[in-house]
Amino acid sequence: MRTALARKQESEGYNMEPAEERQLLTQVGELRADVRHLQSDVTDIKARFDKVDIKFEKVDERFEKVDERFNEVDERFNKVDERLDKIRDSIDGVKESISGVKELIVSAKLWAYGLYVGLAASLLYIIAKSAKWI
Repeated sequence: MRTALARKQESEGYNMEPAEERQLLTQVGELRADVRHLQSDVTDIKARFDKVDIKFEKVDERFEKVDERFNEVDERFNKVDERLDKIRDSIDGVKESISGVKELIVSAKLWAYGLYVGLAASLLYIIAKSAKWI
């Protein structure tokens, strides 16, 4: 069992020729240059994202200012609504007083009709007395 654990992995034992080794080194160098190029591109992209984030923050600030302005407008509309409610209440009060005046006019008409009938009756009575009908 120890022999199974102690076994080492065997390498393929591939020996490179010096030309292949130089070629491999140049390829590794090119890969490193490409990786550095990619790293610089990623850095540029991060910088651009930072600029975009700053612009988004500015846009957010502008939206907050606009939101504050809308809140001010909402407050003004609420004040106008309150004033309109007061005006409506006063108009309702005027309507109630007008309906009270209408009722008074109706009762005054009834009194006027009664007085008119009484006046006519007394006038007829005076005429009948003066003509000696009664």
